[in-house]
Amino acid sequence: MVDRDKTIPFWPEEDMSIPVSAPVQRGGGSACNFAVDIRKLDPTMPVETIGLVGDDADGRFLTELAASHGIGVDQLQITSEAPTHATDAFQSLKSGRRTHLFHGGASDPLAPTISTSATPTAAFSILAYPACARRWTRRGARRRTAGWPS
Repeated sequence: MVDRDKTIPFWPEEDMSIPVSAPVQRGGGSACNFAVDIRKLDPTMPVETIGLVGDDADGRFLTELAASHGIGVDQLQITSEAPTHATDAFQSLKSGRRTHLFHGGASDPLAPTISTSATPTAAFSILAYPACARRWTRRGARRRTAGWPS
């Protein structure tokens, strides 16, 4: 998933308008952060990511980000059927808290039975953000913003 981090002076009430900082694009979500952090801790450890990204600029950004950290992408699939999952992450300067608004995009068709032709070779294989994928959550259950669905 791609995060577009934005800073706001405070969280507005409905019908208000406030200035937003220019967005800073980053790899987001626990899978991306974990993969990058593991590689920073031990650049020799094989790490790969498993997931689905759109055939778009955001998908290319994530693939290039992984490559720049030496993270394997053989199991990162690309789809033309949905855009890459994107999150607008707003941080309030007043409270320091963050609010995430996301469009599931390619996370929505992600299913528990991912089929790839690649054989995992890494010490860690990281599944890209299943908590936002509709197929990973129970029908009618409230979506979670982090972690595995129950």
